[in-house]
Amino acid sequence: MKAVQAEIYRDMPLDELRRTIVETEETLTRNRFQLSLGQLQSSATIKTMRKNIARMKTVLRQRELSGN
Repeated sequence: MKAVQAEIYRDMPLDELRRTIVETEETLTRNRFQLSLGQLQSSATIKTMRKNIARMKTVLRQRELSGN
C-alpha cells in the first residue's frame, strides 16, 4: 500500500473519510493477523497503513476543530 498525501483526505467528504478510516483499520487488523501467521508478503504494508490512518484522523480532527 502506498502512502497517500493528506491533501487527498482533505478533499474527501466527511462521511467518506470516516468510512475509509474504518475500512483501513479493518484491513490493518487482517494484515496483522496474516503477519502473525507468516502469510503477509511485506511487513512494510502495516507501517504504511498506520501512517495513512494517522493522516486521516488528523484531517478529521482538524475539521472538528474548525467547525466543518
